[in-house]
Amino acid sequence: MSLQRTRDERVAFVQRYTLLQEAGQVLQVERLQVAADVPGYQPPQRFLMATIGAAIGATVGYFGRCTSSGCVLTGTWRRGAMFGALVGVVFHLIAAQKGSGTLHETSQNVSRVTEAQFAEEIEKAALPVVADFYAAWCGPCKLLAPRVERLAAEFTGRIKFVKVNVGQERALAERFQVESVPTLLFFEHGKLEDRHAGLLSEGALKKRLESLLK
Repeated sequence: MSLQRTRDERVAFVQRYTLLQEAGQVLQVERLQVAADVPGYQPPQRFLMATIGAAIGATVGYFGRCTSSGCVLTGTWRRGAMFGALVGVVFHLIAAQKGSGTLHETSQNVSRVTEAQFAEEIEKAALPVVADFYAAWCGPCKLLAPRVERLAAEFTGRIKFVKVNVGQERALAERFQVESVPTLLFFEHGKLEDRHAGLLSEGALKKRLESLLK
């Protein structure tokens, strides 16, 4: 009787864990599909982190169950799932806070451009151009912005830097197939030569800029 109950509990746990995995996979597919259609879309990362945390917590709670007071938060798979989900949300909030600085759209060395200005500012520019596609809600964009600003000052007179707000200039984002932010587009003689999606270190970006000048 006890053996049968243990076997049933393990089967039930595996089923729950599989459902959590499938939920995470479906969420990832939906995020990619929506992001492809709506460049300004912000993925529900908090829910995804909670789901992953719940899955890990449930695993720890089930296979590492104990009766001592030292593991009250993960004594069962239910407690482990709740505790893991809470930890996942907390980690997400901490990460978001680190990237919550101000995002200046226009500065001395980097100017924001609209669709109407794009041809004049980029396609007809005498210098190579770096276009930073960003969104106001994007944490990594806020981390990338000061790096771009410093390099824009360093490469003044050699490379032109502009910013494009995907939330306001969706036609440009669709035209250049910008599906995530930040995305950097590198132009030379008005033609797109290179691109990078995601956060770049200042050193890696500088190498890209030096290559653009060769």
